[in-house]
Amino acid sequence: MVKLTSTDSVYRFIMEKNKKIKIHDVYNRIFFSTFGLDGVRIYNKENTLQDRDETTDIDANVSDKKLEDTFGKERSPSGYSDLPLYKKPVKHADGSITEETDDKSGIYGFLNDYISKYTKSNQPTGDHVTITIPIDVNNPIISLNDITIEKSNYSSLSKTGMTYTILEKIIRDIHLQIEYMSSIGVYYNEIPLETTFLINGRYIILSIETIDLLNKSEQGSPTELKDAFLKFLQKLLQDDVKNVLEKIQYTELYYYIKRVQDENVFLLL
Repeated sequence: MVKLTSTDSVYRFIMEKNKKIKIHDVYNRIFFSTFGLDGVRIYNKENTLQDRDETTDIDANVSDKKLEDTFGKERSPSGYSDLPLYKKPVKHADGSITEETDDKSGIYGFLNDYISKYTKSNQPTGDHVTITIPIDVNNPIISLNDITIEKSNYSSLSKTGMTYTILEKIIRDIHLQIEYMSSIGVYYNEIPLETTFLINGRYIILSIETIDLLNKSEQGSPTELKDAFLKFLQKLLQDDVKNVLEKIQYTELYYYIKRVQDENVFLLL
């Protein structure tokens, strides 16, 4: 599933890779611009950064030539060549490992090893990808699983406090993503609450591992998508969908949900 962490400047979404689908085919500039999100970046092992902007990237493969261009040619002797500051792990024939001073490497060997050590440790592993979104102090990111709504005897549709207005906004955003996924040949086989996030006032699913390829030979929406949507609603409302439909009869949402239930058709008028 998706792990959400944060730094001083960005939210970081770490998720497992989908072996069938490349993340950049789904989550890209087109997808995020649809929701008015800028500065979003995608990191993975093959492609460190997508949609680069003016921010400088740390290069994990820093070469001696780049360091020389920055600091000038190394002079000998230097503080780094005279003093045993740079120690390199050496593996011996018997399997033991010791740290030995490398007098020949000098400052550039020291810096190259040091930078590589720490930049590589911050790269996603081969089985994971990371999406970062800039922090907006006025719009903190929160998953639907953690959102609480003040209950009202008059407007609440379920025991979670869900109102028609909020439900309509959630469904409209989910529908938009279902349509987008369909247009690129994929669909959701599950829509987890914990991977659906309120981001900048929009409800966005960030879950590459619950996306599957559409079967081009089949007509209409997959049954899995219908089941995923209805299960999503049931978990969101913590109630039987039938009970909620009784409270919103003859509304736009009522007919939308009924079309999904009875005809497996996602059509929002």
